[in-house]
Amino acid sequence: MSLDTTSRLRAPTKFGYVSAADMQQIAALLLTAADVFGTEQESSQIQAEYATFEKLTQLSRQAIGVRKTSEGQIVAWCTVFPTTAALMQGFLAGAITERSLFEQTSVGDSGALYLMSVYIFPEHRGSISPERLIKDTIAPLLAVPCPIFYHGLTDHGARLGTLLQKKFSRRGYQILCFKAPVLSDN
Repeated sequence: MSLDTTSRLRAPTKFGYVSAADMQQIAALLLTAADVFGTEQESSQIQAEYATFEKLTQLSRQAIGVRKTSEGQIVAWCTVFPTTAALMQGFLAGAITERSLFEQTSVGDSGALYLMSVYIFPEHRGSISPERLIKDTIAPLLAVPCPIFYHGLTDHGARLGTLLQKKFSRRGYQILCFKAPVLSDN
């Protein structure tokens, strides 16, 4: 039996934030994130584990923006969290790792926004705009303007970051990138 992905490619998706109703999907999403971003092999990265998910939702209820099909299946996500300008500067200077950035960030911190991850399942790429997913996710967190920073870990991430710099800087946002060797998407 063949799987028809055509209908899913064109299926409309709806934006929202991860909620208690999504808990059954969280374990699968964490496994996908660990595999895609290689967090198990890289101790300097934020680990894709349930404790991370819990802390993200404590830092902000809008930390994890998702796109879902009409059946409620999560097919894309964007993860961001507020932190301090001092921690941002330490990360951008290479003085602290991504994992340290996350561990040192506390509830109530503000002054900068870290774009942690963006992922669209392969069968939905082309039908979901990563830029729109990011914009929808970060909009409520930018009531007070602050710099947005990221680590373009893969080729796709670096290209997406360059696009974000062009689009968001026109709107007055400062987009900063951690300059480090970029991993191939292969």
